[in-house]
Amino acid sequence: MEDRDFKIGPSYLMTADAERADGRERIWEHSILPLLEEHYYGRLTRRQVRDRFGLAAIRARAVVQPPVAGP
Repeated sequence: MEDRDFKIGPSYLMTADAERADGRERIWEHSILPLLEEHYYGRLTRRQVRDRFGLAAIRARAVVQPPVAGP
């Protein structure tokens, strides 16, 4: 069950910390994933949340689309 009203804004990633070498990963791990764990509490286990929304899982699902050829 997806909650279309639940959104995490970009402000988490618009900080000076995000510009550090591991900044975005740290923000994701320590700020965003805990929000997702709380949101899905009772519906998904902590492991399921991390398997679904962790950076490794997201990166594995990311697919670069080739450019569409013009007419």
